[in-house]
Amino acid sequence: MEDDQLEARIASYELAYRMQSAAPKVVDLSDETENTRRLYGLDQKETAHTGRKLPARPPTGRARRPLRATLLRLGQQMGRPCDLQGNHSRYCRESDRPIAGLLKDLKQRGILDSTLVIWGGEFGRTP
Repeated sequence: MEDDQLEARIASYELAYRMQSAAPKVVDLSDETENTRRLYGLDQKETAHTGRKLPARPPTGRARRPLRATLLRLGQQMGRPCDLQGNHSRYCRESDRPIAGLLKDLKQRGILDSTLVIWGGEFGRTP
């Protein structure tokens, strides 16, 4: 029993290492075409940061399927003053083009129909 637990733990650590060592290659966008860079908003100051956070799209020359799951979080840190209107405008500006680019890209590759995209917002805590 203890050997099985140890083997499972070792396998888990080995998987974590392989994932971490592969991550820099997965998020490297230097080989992308100019059209793809524009699609994700990498050519604009307002959208470049968010566009780089979309690793669901496989980079050029790699497998043509998205990652199993990815999380993109935009928002202020806890404890900072809340500016609903300003934050809403800012995050819409930052995310609209990259997210639209991702959806278009997944559709063009024929993998949008097998990809679940969940886009949510958090409202209601401020009166």
